[in-house]
Amino acid sequence: HINCIGHLCAKTFSSILGPDDIAAITTAANDKGIAVELNCANLVNNKTDPANLEAMLHACRILYVNSDGHTLHEISTVRKLGFEYLHKKGFTGLIDV
Repeated sequence: HINCIGHLCAKTFSSILGPDDIAAITTAANDKGIAVELNCANLVNNKTDPANLEAMLHACRILYVNSDGHTLHEISTVRKLGFEYLHKKGFTGLIDV
């Protein structure tokens, strides 16, 4: 059973997945009750493709905000920065804390 699809917006995949692909994957996943991940560590460390992230967030209805932290500092702070990003960009409808 799949609960979440992660790393969709990583720059690593941007050469094979563009914004239209990300939007289609996000919509299909959400239609099946599967969340997509906002990877906050990638976002903070500039490893996120901005165009793909925007496409994902615009298409998204079920989002998991994940620190994806690998250090105690990241685990305790990076997820908060992801929520701040969502607020700043106007995606507050995706936040259900």
